[in-house]
Amino acid sequence: SPSGLSILRRTPEGNHSLIKKIRWDELKSVSVRRRADETSILDCCLIFKTQQGSEQVINLKNIVHADQRVRLRESLKSYAADSVIDERVWAALEPRPTDETYTRMWLRELSDSSNRRQLEPLGEGTSLLEGKYTIKSRLGMGGQATVYAATLTKNYSKQIDHPDRVAIKEYVLPGSQRASARETALKEFQQEAGILSMVRHPKIIRLLDAFVEEQRAYLVLELAAGSTLRKTVKENGALSEGQVIDAAIQLCEIFSYLHLHHPPITYRDLSPENIMIDAEGNLKLIDFAVARQSDQLLTGTVVGKHAYMAPEQFRGKSTAQSDIYSLGATLYFLLTAQDPEPIAQLHPRLARTQLSAELDLIVARCTSLDSALRYKNVGEIANDLALLAKIDLAEKLQVEQFENG
Repeated sequence: SPSGLSILRRTPEGNHSLIKKIRWDELKSVSVRRRADETSILDCCLIFKTQQGSEQVINLKNIVHADQRVRLRESLKSYAADSVIDERVWAALEPRPTDETYTRMWLRELSDSSNRRQLEPLGEGTSLLEGKYTIKSRLGMGGQATVYAATLTKNYSKQIDHPDRVAIKEYVLPGSQRASARETALKEFQQEAGILSMVRHPKIIRLLDAFVEEQRAYLVLELAAGSTLRKTVKENGALSEGQVIDAAIQLCEIFSYLHLHHPPITYRDLSPENIMIDAEGNLKLIDFAVARQSDQLLTGTVVGKHAYMAPEQFRGKSTAQSDIYSLGATLYFLLTAQDPEPIAQLHPRLARTQLSAELDLIVARCTSLDSALRYKNVGEIANDLALLAKIDLAEKLQVEQFENG
């Protein structure tokens, strides 16, 4: 505002509380804090120092919408004295790859025939971002993206909180593709980068960097250990009931975080392909390409894998209950090693009779065709799973006591 800069914090209830208000005439300096060897567009803070010696820090990761960055930039131009603002501040507030302005710029580049070249998959040894990352191998392909394993060049290897090995997700389309197809890929990139820049959870893949070069857009991600649940089941067969209960409780933890986010995040694509599991049984949720926040949901958009999609999702109307259906369908796969029948209430016990009736009921309730009959939230599922886990533990203890006399 003309009177000064108000720094707010979002509360868990979704409201905002005032941390500090700085009058424009109180500003001593506005600067950027970033490591000298860090080129990431995501790791940058603005430092506001006052004449009284106080300091306020704004992490640009928390300013996720383009209009907010524009308003901050214009306010500084209009009300703050030029002499107190470091020139790098203006560069830091330039549109990011997740901003619409940057997206339009990339679209123009893709459609420029004079700048078009054959876009081959990246080979081993390819350098990206002025040599910062080096491609080692291709991990997989799907949709509009290809995922590679890469290493961080030695010059950058001592960066704080940045691993030496990463996964790089590449969005690329030849210029000969229809404009609508290019826009779809760009929206996918923009959406995934925007959501991942906001979420922070140990069981969710972490975004480390994002950049665009040579007609390709890249997300640099944490390299998750282990393999996907689909690959694990394909190689070893269906999981035990105890393993599935443990995995389900972890998934409830993840989706509780997403659904209670402000605004809530609907994942829309839960399936065995999008969950990594390591040797200790720890899960990691990957691939947020089609995730949406509640204020961004559009009807008429059908995304996801058909065998794991809720009935309403086929109509383009995804909700948190749609994720619960997909969770139940995923548990069915883990218990039976079979993909579920699309648009069906699922009973894994029909395919594997030794399963407990209690776990069968949990899966069936998750996959009710009427969303109103499903669990209201993942917290309810976790409570039922925890109760079932305690029963299993008690039975195990009884057996051990009997065997030990």
